[in-house]
Amino acid sequence: MLLFIFINYFYKNYRNNTMKYYTYIHYRKDNNKPFYVGEGSNNRATNKRIRNQEWKKVVDTVGYSVEIMSRFETEEEALAHEAFLIETLTSIGHVLTNVAAYGNDTINILRRNIVWEKKRKEARNSVTAIAAHKEKMLKWKFTATNVDTGEVTTFLGAKEMRQHPLKFDYAKACLCASGERKLHKRHTWIKEKY
Repeated sequence: MLLFIFINYFYKNYRNNTMKYYTYIHYRKDNNKPFYVGEGSNNRATNKRIRNQEWKKVVDTVGYSVEIMSRFETEEEALAHEAFLIETLTSIGHVLTNVAAYGNDTINILRRNIVWEKKRKEARNSVTAIAAHKEKMLKWKFTATNVDTGEVTTFLGAKEMRQHPLKFDYAKACLCASGERKLHKRHTWIKEKY
């Protein structure tokens, strides 16, 4: 318990209060005991949305108060401190609603939060990658030559290729243009920038 008090004192008094991420504890109003430990940014500590049912039962019954425990530069630091607080409080006998909701394995709670953050970053990156890919697709001119009739058709991007009655596939046309495939729908392909 003394170690917990020392570490908490260190974080509260020596960390800059302008840091984006923080850890917090929710206390029951009837006995002032902690019932939830969390990490977040902005107004997460006081936000009542996206909470588990156990948390809502306590809040609806007795109400709660909030204490910001520490502030951090990165979410990973805040997650590690959250796991530390959960482990410390449960080891001295406090019943936490977040532990009841996710099991007693605080490492899994930490991993879950890190995985969610990675998925959010990947989603942001994939949207950027898709936009860049679409931009690249629009800058290519494809010339298709029918091997049977010799008819030549020019397409400015994948959209025009899909709109053709034969519904040409952009990826297959690229393979033909690079020499990895001979024909696509009985056409040879040349890919040029325009």
